[in-house]
Amino acid sequence: MKRIPILGGALLCAVALAALVVVAAHAGTVQSLQPGPVSLAAAGPQARRSSPRSGQATITVNTTQPDLTAGDNLCSLPKAIINADTGSRQYTDCAAGGTTNLIVLGSGGLGLHYPITMPYANVNLYGLTGLPPISSTIAISGNGSTIVRPASSSAAFRLLVVQPQAALTLNDVTIQGGLLETDTVGGGILNLGTLALNHSTVFSNTASGGFGGGISNGLGELKGPRAGVAGKASVTALLPPAVLTLSHSQVLSNTADLGGGVGDMASTLQATDSTFSYNQAETGGGVMSIAEVRSVTNTLDGCTFSDNSSTSGGGGGFANTAENNVTARLIVSGTTFSANTATASGNGLGMGGGILNNTDLLGATTYITLTNSTMAGNFAVDGGGIANEMNATTAVAHAYLFMAGSTLSGNWATASSSDAGIGGGLLNYGASAFILNSTLSNNAAIGNPNSESGLGGAIANVSIGAGSAVHMEASTIADNDAGGGGGLANLYAASSAGGGAAAMSTEHSLVASNTDLAGSPNCLNSIGAGTSTAAVLTSGGYNLESADTCSFDATGDLTDTLPMIDPLANNGGPTLTMALIPGSKAIDRIPSNLCLVFTDQRGVARPQGPGCDIGAYEGQYHYAYLPVTTSGPVQPFSPRHPARH
Repeated sequence: MKRIPILGGALLCAVALAALVVVAAHAGTVQSLQPGPVSLAAAGPQARRSSPRSGQATITVNTTQPDLTAGDNLCSLPKAIINADTGSRQYTDCAAGGTTNLIVLGSGGLGLHYPITMPYANVNLYGLTGLPPISSTIAISGNGSTIVRPASSSAAFRLLVVQPQAALTLNDVTIQGGLLETDTVGGGILNLGTLALNHSTVFSNTASGGFGGGISNGLGELKGPRAGVAGKASVTALLPPAVLTLSHSQVLSNTADLGGGVGDMASTLQATDSTFSYNQAETGGGVMSIAEVRSVTNTLDGCTFSDNSSTSGGGGGFANTAENNVTARLIVSGTTFSANTATASGNGLGMGGGILNNTDLLGATTYITLTNSTMAGNFAVDGGGIANEMNATTAVAHAYLFMAGSTLSGNWATASSSDAGIGGGLLNYGASAFILNSTLSNNAAIGNPNSESGLGGAIANVSIGAGSAVHMEASTIADNDAGGGGGLANLYAASSAGGGAAAMSTEHSLVASNTDLAGSPNCLNSIGAGTSTAAVLTSGGYNLESADTCSFDATGDLTDTLPMIDPLANNGGPTLTMALIPGSKAIDRIPSNLCLVFTDQRGVARPQGPGCDIGAYEGQYHYAYLPVTTSGPVQPFSPRHPARH
C-alpha cells in the first residue's frame, strides 16, 4: 500500500500560519502580534470606556439588523456583544453588560434571522469575523434564531470568534453561511476560549483551503516571522487549550481542507447526543483532531456521525491524529458511525471511512476507546469502518485501538487503481488493537480489475516492519467477504525480512461463515517477503471455526464446525448481535472457571449455563411448562439441553 503523510502542506498553511494581525478600523493601521497576552479587541464606532462589572446582565436584542448607530433606540446583536464585553452601557440603546451576560434573540419566543453582511471593524484573525470578538462570559439564547452571513454578501468572513479566557454559550441558535477563503481557520466559529453549544446547529459554513469548516477549536500556536529570516515562521505565542462542548446539537454540511465539521487543534472536544452529518474535508470529514503542542483527550457520547466524507487523507467521520511527542486520546461510547466515506484522489490515502486513528511521527501516540458503538455502512479504500495506523516503517506501534461491546457491519474497503482494498471492517496497520465482546459481520474487502485483491473482509492486520498486533476475545466474526481472508487477514508486508511481526491472536471467539476467493475463507496468513515467523496466528483456546484456516489448535478449539448462528439482529442491548441457535456447539463450550469475561456484548451476565458460550453472544435460559391438569401442580420442564435465545 502506498503511504504519504497525512499532516502535510495544507495543515501548515491553515494552522502554522502567518502573524496574527489586528486592523484598527479607526486608524487604518496594521499591527503584528507580539509575544505576550493575546488581545483581539478592536475599536468600535464609539470609544471604549471601562466600567466596573457587576452581576449578571440580560440584554434583549430588538432588531435583526447588524446596526451600530448610537442613539437610535435599536439594540442590535453587535451592540449587545460590545456592552457585554465591556461590562458597561457603551451603547445606551442596549442594557448594560455585567460580569456574566445573557443576550436574548427572537421575538415572543419565535426565532428570527440575524443577517451579518459585513465583517466587524476588519478584525483579522486568520480571516475576518462578522461580529465583535467575544472577550467576556456571554450566553446567547436564540429561541430558534439564525445568525447568518447571507449568500449575497460580497465579503468573506466567519461569524464569531471567542477570545482566550472568554466563554460563549449558544442555546437554540443556528450559525450559518460563514465563509473564509484561502488558508484560514473556523469558517463559522473560531474558538480560542470556551464554547458550548446546546440544542444548536452549525450549518453550511466553509473554510476554503483551511481548518475547521464549521468550528475551529483552538490554534495551539500563533506564529509570526522569524527575525532576520524571510519567509520563516517562529512561535510568537502559545495559546492555552480551548474547550468545545456540544450537547444535543448538530454540525451539518460544513466544508474545509481539514476538519470539515470541526477542526480541533491541541484542545478539548466533548460531544454528547449530537449529530455530525454531510460535512466534507480532505482529511477528517466530520471532525479532525490534532494533538500538536500538547496531549489532548476528546470524548463522544451518544453521538451520530453520518454521511461525512474525506476526499484524500482519510477519516470520513473522524480523524484522530498526533505529532511531536504528544498523545491524542479519543473516547467513544454509544455512538453510531454510518455511511461515512474516505476516498482517495490523486496520491491520497482514503483510509478509515468511519474513523482514522493515525500518528505519522515517531514519539507521538494515538488512542481510541470504542464501547457500545456501531460502525455501519462506511466506505474507504482501506479500513472501511476504522483505520488504526502508524505511518512509519520502524519502531514500535504508537496507534492503539480498544473496542468493546461494539458492532462493525456492512462496511467495505474497495481497491483503488494502486491499492488493494484492505480491511473491510478494520485495518490495523503497524498498530495495536484489542477487540472484546464485539461483532464484525457483513463487511467486505473488494479488489479491482488490476488484480489487486481485497484482503481481510472483517479485519486486516498489516506489519510493514514496525510490528502490528490484533487480539480478539469473546467476539464473533461472521458472514464477511473478501478476495483473500474473508474474515481475517494477517499480513507481513515489509519489503524484506526483519522488524516486528504481524501477530493476530484469538480467544473464546467464533470465526465462521466468511467467504473469499483464495481458499482461506475465515483466515489468511501471509508472510510476504518475511520469514515463517513474520506473520503469526495464535489461538488462546475455545474458539470455533467453520473451516480450518485460522490455526485453531489449542485446548477447546473447534474447527470444521457448523456455527449455528442467526443473522445480525436486535437481540437487546445497545448494538446488534448474532444469536446462537439452540444446538450450537458454541453453547456452554467454555468451562466456567475460564469465563473471564463476565458479560456478553449486550450486557447479559456470563455464564447463563454450566459454561460460557463462544463468541460475543451468551444465550439465556427459557423454560417450557406442561399444560395445566387436574392431577397435580404444574412443574417446570427441564430440557436435556436448555433452549436459548
